[in-house]
Formats: sequence, structure tokens, C-alpha cells
Amino acid sequence: MRKLFVVIMAALCLMMTACAGNTAAPAETEAAAAETTALETEAVTEAAETEAAAETTAAAAETEAAETTAAPAAETEEETAAAEETGTAVQESAEASDKVAGAGETVEAEDIVDENAVPVTAADLKDGVYEVEPASSSSMFNIESAELHVENGSMYAVMTMGGTGYLYIYPGTAEEAAAAPESDYIAHEETAEGKHTFTIPVESLNTGIDCAAYSKRKEKWYNRTIVFRADQIPADAFSESFFTTAETLGLEDGTYLAGVVLAGGSGKASVTSPCEFTVENGTAIARIEFSSPNYDYVIKDGEKYLPVNTEGNSVFEIPLTAFDYPVAITADTTAMSQPHEIEYTLTFDSSSITKAEEDAAAAASSGIVELKYAHEFQAVRKEDGSCEITIGDDNFHIDHPYSNIYLASSAAMDLFLKVGAIDAVTMTGTKASDWAIEDIRKLVEDETITYAGKYSAPDYEYLVSEGCDLALENTMIYHTPEVKEKLESLGIPVMVERSSYETEPLGRMEWIKLYGILTGHYEEAAAFFEEKTKELEALADLDNTGKTVVFFYINSNGQPVVRKPGDYISKMIDMAGGTYFLTDAGGDDNMLSTMNMQMEAFLAAAADADILIYNSTIDAELHDLDELLAKDALFAGFKAVKEGNVWCTGKNMFQETSAIADMILEMHAIINGTAGNGENLEYIHKLN
Repeated sequence: MRKLFVVIMAALCLMMTACAGNTAAPAETEAAAAETTALETEAVTEAAETEAAAETTAAAAETEAAETTAAPAAETEEETAAAEETGTAVQESAEASDKVAGAGETVEAEDIVDENAVPVTAADLKDGVYEVEPASSSSMFNIESAELHVENGSMYAVMTMGGTGYLYIYPGTAEEAAAAPESDYIAHEETAEGKHTFTIPVESLNTGIDCAAYSKRKEKWYNRTIVFRADQIPADAFSESFFTTAETLGLEDGTYLAGVVLAGGSGKASVTSPCEFTVENGTAIARIEFSSPNYDYVIKDGEKYLPVNTEGNSVFEIPLTAFDYPVAITADTTAMSQPHEIEYTLTFDSSSITKAEEDAAAAASSGIVELKYAHEFQAVRKEDGSCEITIGDDNFHIDHPYSNIYLASSAAMDLFLKVGAIDAVTMTGTKASDWAIEDIRKLVEDETITYAGKYSAPDYEYLVSEGCDLALENTMIYHTPEVKEKLESLGIPVMVERSSYETEPLGRMEWIKLYGILTGHYEEAAAFFEEKTKELEALADLDNTGKTVVFFYINSNGQPVVRKPGDYISKMIDMAGGTYFLTDAGGDDNMLSTMNMQMEAFLAAAADADILIYNSTIDAELHDLDELLAKDALFAGFKAVKEGNVWCTGKNMFQETSAIADMILEMHAIINGTAGNGENLEYIHKLN
């Protein structure tokens, strides 16, 4: 370093001399230059020696390492080449990753694959072109429509996109697309209308197809999943061997029963199961009864079918073209403010088929749980003791009795008690002070049944620590879907009972059969229901008085909340000899069994009603007319208030689900004017 410093200083001196006008003698200059050259040479030589020494040391270290590992020189060369290749791959990978959208750049993917759907391949379809229903895992990848082409044992789909933001599709993942040559991309084509279309190969319908889509604006690949559903393909497009039919089952001419499940729409509608179907010369016709009287036609395979009845729930007779496969139908409902067509599927269970003329015991042995009034669930008991349950769009496989249930639905508790299965309920979402059923209140007070938090805020830690094996909720859980998701993420299955959606009073009580199945007490449940059915059927001869009855409460916003017409409460009023004050839901077509009314509209509809019954289920119980008038002074002008014919339900009315017959008798006494001041009533009291 010292010698290098001398060289640098000498060079600086020469530069300064030159800048001074070259006044030094040539000899001196040459001497200085010679000295500088000599010093530079010496410094370079020293540096070279130092570098050589370092290389020698490094070489020695490599040799020692090589001897230690006993690796031959050839292997070292291969490793060097591999390292170079790895470095190139890392660089290429980094470049490829820049072309793939990261987690923070994508919306959450929707799960669109139905694991229970039946795959449909080209071999299952006749050659032709068919409209199919596309589904995308991303709202940003909008497929407007899709056309399926089947030809010579292969299929491809032409997708018409809802936008023009994607330039390419790749049949694989985004990572694979980024590394693939452009010749492997599926480029878009543009229609005369300026829309983008992509043509992609399809192995099977009803199954997920992984693909990557290249964004024109972002210049990145995005992972997508596509499903082409076969629901809308007409039955005659399938090969004859694909479907299970009455003919392939070898069914003789006659009348049969089979379990059937309706899916689609809002999930509220259902059909009677088992349904009746007739077979003649290998052709089957199903008699489908909806859970509502408001359907005026059904379309299947392009044919329109009208109801075959004029009273009660809508009934249609349609071709039964396939078992064990979702058959698409369109049903038009008039329940809304305007008629509305809804897409559904019907799935008929071939394993549940029985002769219609067989007696009830034979039908029961087939596994179908006979439901006379309930439409919101279906159940099929299997030979191995398990049971398949369908509630709306949810399916459950029950292979053992539940014994550690968190029951958030207070209306169900009474039925567990009556069926002898109360021991299976160890946790509740209702505090002891809120129970009107004395036996249940005591069980909660002494913690035989533990309060584990209300439905919207359960004690997750406690549920897990106590080994909760089922959370049975009511439809209020739909207002807090995150709670349902959290319970399921903890491994606790969640079942939502929908008995409040039943349109028949006995339909609500018939859910006792489901609770019997869940706890291994089905026979007891069926026997109890049969007994109560006889009690209620005995009330069918009660005369209608023509008196109008309002059933309502006032919510926290000061709005009247009423039951919708056709609800089981309005049916109870009808059975008791009264007439429910509403005949039309006024376009309120949501899934709820209640609806809010503006006070002006409520006043117009209810002011002249003969009887007011205040519903205390949500709001607190009222004890006198002053408490009602405190909610709104307009009630003073109501006919029922002036005549002293205002009543209030107790909390026990909705908690004691099994006492429907007794409640109807109490309503009958009120409507007929034989209830007096209500001193002998158990579920309804008078406001004086």
C-alpha cells in the first residue's frame, strides 16, 4: 500500500508539472517517468502476488473440502453447471412471478364446484350444440353465456364474456401460463357486437375447470375456475344409457312413491316428499305438490304444464324423465307483486321407490320419513341406520345420535322435551330468566343445561371444550352468517331449523320427527305427532265467525310487524274460526314469515278489525292497554281497543311448540267471545 501511495503521488506531481507549462527539463521528466513506471510495476507485481496467494489459499481450501467430501472433479463441474442453470431458472422464475397476480391483487374466489354433482362427458351426450349455464369463481371474470359443442366424442365451449378485459385464456394455472409459450395461449375472438369470446376444451360438465386469464390492463395472469352446468340441457340430448329411468329400473305399470328434493330459488320453497308417480308402458308421470298455492305453471323441456287442482297448494303432473339426477324446471309464482319465473331442479331418489298401495309400515321400512304437513325438510332413513336430511339447500348425513347439542332455537326445546331427548341438549342460547317453560328454566338454572351464549355471540371456547357435536340454530343465524362460519370452522356442524317457515300449524310441530332422528328417538317422535294430529284434526269443524283478527307487534323503530298471510299463525286463526286481517303480502317476497308495515298502511288495514293480538315473542309482554297506547296513541282509535278486545301472547306460546291445539282452542274462545277476561287461558291474556 505504501508503494502504491508513492506511485499515485508521483503521478500527481507529473500532472502538476505539466500544468505548470512543462518547465522541467526533459531529462528530469524522463527520470521521473522511469521511476514512476518502476514503482507502478512493483505495485502491480505485489498486487498480483497478493491475488495469487489468495487464489492459492482458496484453491487449498477447495482441495481440502473436496478431499473431505471425496467428490470427484467431474462432480464439482456438474455442480457448477447446475448452479449456473439454477441461477438462470431463478431469474426466469422471478420474471414469471411478475406476470402472476398476487394474493393482494385478486378478489376472494367463490366455491362453485358441487362435489355431489354428476359429471357429464361427451359420451353421455348426443352430438349437437347446447346452451349451458356457466359459473365463474370470480366476479371479475364474468361469463355472460356459453355454448357447448359436442362432436365425435369431444366437447368444447364457446364463452361470451361480459367485458373485454381479458386477452388470453390458458388451460392450467397462472404460474403455468406465465412460463408457457404464447403459442399455447387461447386468444380471444371478437364478435360483430364487440364482445370477446373464448373457445376452450371441456372434459366434463358439472366439474371444475382450472384455467388462467390474462388481464389486458394489469398484464398479469389470474387463476380462475369455471364450471359448465348441465342442468339446462334437455333430456333428449342425453344418451339413452345415461339416465336411470322407470324403464331401466324395470318398473311395471302402476302407482309408486319416491323421495324428491326441490333445489334452487331462494331455498324457501319445497315439494311434498315422497311424491306419487305413475308408470305406463315405461313412461313415468310425477305428481308434484309445491309448498305454496301461488304457482300457476311449470315449464319442463320447453313444455308448459298447468296446475291439476284449484284449491290448496299448487299441484302439477310432469314427465319423470330421470332418477338420481337434478332435472331442471321453471316454475312461475304469483306470490310477488309481479309474476316471476324461478329456476329449480327436482331430484328423485330411485332407492326410495315403493308401491303406493303398500301400507304405512311398508313405506316406513323403505326409509322415507312420511311428512304429512311439513315441507321445509325431508328425511330418508337408510338400512344401515343412517339418515339423509335435506333442509333447504343444505344436506346432512346423520350416522349417529347427537348427545351434546347447543340449541339456539328456543322453539325446538319443547319438542326435545316431549320426545324424551332433553338429555341430548347440554347447552342453550337462551338464559334461564327467558324460559317460559318451567321444566326447562329449572334445568338451565341448575346448569344441567348450560347457557353458552346467545345465537349471535356463542361462547366458542366453551362449546369446543365441552365437545359440542351439533349447533341447532333458527333462521336468525342468517343475520349473523359469520357466526355460522366460525362454528363450522371449529368443526361444529350447524343445522338451521326452518319450522317458522311452515305454512301449516302441524307442519311446525312435525319437526319433532327430525329431532327424533337426530337423537335416536324417531319412533317416540312419530307416535307423539300422531297423537297431536288427532287433537288438531278434531278442531276442523269449528265454525268461522267472520271476525277479523290482527296479530302484530311494534318494533324498536315504531313500525308494526305482522305475520304474512298464509303463515301458520294466520292458519291457526282461520282454524279457530276467525279471519286474518291481511290477504296480500303487498309485494314483500323475501324469505321471512313476517313483514314490516308503515303505520298509515297498518291503520288502514287494522283499525276496524274485531280483535287485536299483540305478539310478545320479540317485544316484551304487555299487561294493560296503557302500555299499548304508549307505543302509539293512534291505537286509541282502533275498534278493538274501544271495545276492549285486545289480547297479548305469553312467551310460552312460541316456546311450547307442542301445544298448538290448545292455543287454537284459546283463540277460538277469544273469537267466539267465551274467553271472558282470559282468567282460564294459559297462552294468551287480555289487556284491560
